[in-house]
Amino acid sequence: MKSKMTRMTALALAGAMSVAGTAVAGELVYSSFLPDTHYDNAYVMKRFSDSISEASGGKLSLSISGGGVLASATTQFEAISKGIVDAGNVTYAYTPSLAPAVTLVADMPGTIQQVSAAAVTETLMLDCPQCKEELDALGVTFVANASTEPFSLICTKKDVASLADLKGAKVRATGALARLMAAVGATPVNITFAEIYEGFQRGQIDCTAIGAATLATLQLWDVADSVTVELPLGTVTHYGLLLVNSGVWNGLSAEDKRVMLDAAPGIVADNGYVTLKSSGEAMVTATTEKSMKAVEADPELQAAVKEALAKQADDAVASARDRGVKDPEAIVAAFTSNVDKWTQIYNEIGSDGNWNDDQWATFRARLKSEIYDNVSVQ
Repeated sequence: MKSKMTRMTALALAGAMSVAGTAVAGELVYSSFLPDTHYDNAYVMKRFSDSISEASGGKLSLSISGGGVLASATTQFEAISKGIVDAGNVTYAYTPSLAPAVTLVADMPGTIQQVSAAAVTETLMLDCPQCKEELDALGVTFVANASTEPFSLICTKKDVASLADLKGAKVRATGALARLMAAVGATPVNITFAEIYEGFQRGQIDCTAIGAATLATLQLWDVADSVTVELPLGTVTHYGLLLVNSGVWNGLSAEDKRVMLDAAPGIVADNGYVTLKSSGEAMVTATTEKSMKAVEADPELQAAVKEALAKQADDAVASARDRGVKDPEAIVAAFTSNVDKWTQIYNEIGSDGNWNDDQWATFRARLKSEIYDNVSVQ
């Protein structure tokens, strides 16, 4: 089986190499490590592809290949960099040394999905010269970032309500979240998104710190028993939803680049809309139809997590400096300024976060005017 899978992967990569770089012909090969059915592929990036196709009169589109067929979660960044694929999604935490300044931005803690996604996107797009230098050196062009909903703790064979429950528990967590889990007594386990389900089955992990939407998208409700709620783990923004090989990007005309950038706010907004919607629906299904238990974190555990989260920025700065990032404090300051800005915009649109279609359209318009209209296509 292993040799068969190896041959299949080699054939897939060979096929990708034969079609990558086809942006001149209009269809970009977009590689995703998420399943084809995941909403980021089937909804968010499909809508983006439809949007650029319509705006370009059919000239531009994406050929979306999910399931890690063309590149795995840990090799995706390199696949885009080397032109094995034209574009794709990237989890920076899996390869933090490739772009440590970018990883620093993504390591910053957040609490509101829309604010986190917008602040990281603006920082990487406009306000972090060192990030751009890293990506330029890799031959990668950043276009749009995503954010998770505030994370939950999903566990099997144990309920986690207290620090004592969490002590020594094997928790799947990456990047800054792994440091947070260690700080509150858990044992972080670094496995990829695609490995979580089997990690539960094999006893490799007791819990995963992740968004509740994965109860449905990964079918975690089949292998997990409980969800710890009222636990302020915050959002995670280690997920670039659209990064493009720079050779492909530079091969586009200025007009085609503008079409892509004008449609990019839809990526950020659509991801926010469907993530929050899916998370709420998954929690209801998990606790009503799948017999999962919602466990409320006690005050001591909540306080410990808040204290660890407050130190997350300092820890991220120290890690970034160790990886060679120059003046990481300046990058954090730029990000913090953008968080303040987008928190104000968020409150103007609707501070409860339960936005209707008009409010999401307003958010999309503000992403365009505040970020993408300020990006040069020359």
